Amino acid sequence: MGFTIKPAPGARARTAPSGEPVLPSAGALLRILHRYRAEFPPAERPVAPAPALPDRVAIYRYFEQEALAGVGRFRWYERDAARLQAGAWCEAEVSRRWFLAQERQVHQQQELDRKWHLLIGNDPETVRQALAAAFEDIEAAACAVVRVKGAEVTLTVTIPPVSAAIPGDVYRQFVHGQALVALRTAFAAAPGLAAARVTVLSNDPLASFSVTRQALDQIRWHAADATDIVDAVARRKGEKLT
Repeated sequence: MGFTIKPAPGARARTAPSGEPVLPSAGALLRILHRYRAEFPPAERPVAPAPALPDRVAIYRYFEQEALAGVGRFRWYERDAARLQAGAWCEAEVSRRWFLAQERQVHQQQELDRKWHLLIGNDPETVRQALAAAFEDIEAAACAVVRVKGAEVTLTVTIPPVSAAIPGDVYRQFVHGQALVALRTAFAAAPGLAAARVTVLSNDPLASFSVTRQALDQIRWHAADATDIVDAVARRKGEKLT
């Protein structure tokens, strides 16, 4: 059932803006080794925020100023009448603004629902955008969507080479852990996906396998290491990476 992971001691490293190679240290690897065990909250239907109530006080002050313009300070009756008129104008304006705010919320919710249905329906471009945004937070790996076909997504996870001093079993856990982080991120960000295929690269392929959402849902994440999880859930097509 197993396959070997091919380390890439001679692979070209990704570089920082300074031109220096980006090589994870043993400490960095250990820090992110168990990131796949974190919580990955699933995306939920977005809800448009409730509109703010119109500022009745500010609206009334505006209309009061307009109504009292040109009315003398000692013309009490006219000033009282002007304030009553300002109050009526204020109520009308508050009602108008509140209606427009609610109408905007309805339109915003309709747009959010449209995008949500595209996402859960696995519209390829919508899924790509959602995953691209979700993948930005993954440390020490560059994840990309190769293809979205139906309810299955194909991913690549590119990781930098590491120092030769890193033990092989630690590197193996790192490779599988980064694959699992990418998979869990994808399934959380795109609730309509049912399966995924992931290939981990460091110039050359290191590991490649398929997995279903249902299989990952059965995992007790704190009870097994990354390689054991991959061995348990991976569906492979007979490839052998040496």
